[in-house]
Amino acid sequence: MQALTLSADWAPCPDAALSDSEIKTRRVRSGSHVWRNPRIALGASPDPTPNLGEVIIQVAAVGVCGSDMHGRI
Repeated sequence: MQALTLSADWAPCPDAALSDSEIKTRRVRSGSHVWRNPRIALGASPDPTPNLGEVIIQVAAVGVCGSDMHGRI
């Protein structure tokens, strides 16, 4: 299947007050304080396998918000 992937470099601001969990998982409350140089790419990805209680849906169209590409400068 085709997948749109957004990636960026992990580069926290010196004044970013991150918790140990945020640092470990790289899942943060304020992404603009830690991610730099966002990139977007379209490419092939393996078909997902649903877990129990999950479904796979076929997406006909998708949009990307311009704010998804905003990172700190």
